[in-house]
Amino acid sequence: MKSPLSPFYSYGLTGISALGWVSGTFIGVVSGNLLPSRVLSALSIALYGMFIAIIIPPARKSKVIAGIVLISMLASLLFTAAPLLREISSGFRIIILTLLISGAAAFLFPVSGDEPE
Repeated sequence: MKSPLSPFYSYGLTGISALGWVSGTFIGVVSGNLLPSRVLSALSIALYGMFIAIIIPPARKSKVIAGIVLISMLASLLFTAAPLLREISSGFRIIILTLLISGAAAFLFPVSGDEPE
């Protein structure tokens, strides 16, 4: 029989995670102000590469995920090109599209807890 976890276990995990997040953010801000613009530009491109590396493997395995990625790209293009929608700030566009597309995908293609990842 497994015993329940102590709340202090969760407190410890949360504290370590928060410390790591805050430290990483601080180091990022400081290094962003110290690094030359060429390096910052290269790191910005690397960030896009990281996102692509996260998206491509699951999209190759699942046609549903590939379709959702394609719909996301098209919706982002629409929000950037449409006269009224492009007035929304880029941050809010990302939030709106994330909520709409992920919500629709979760509703249309629910995943049960029994399926292997």
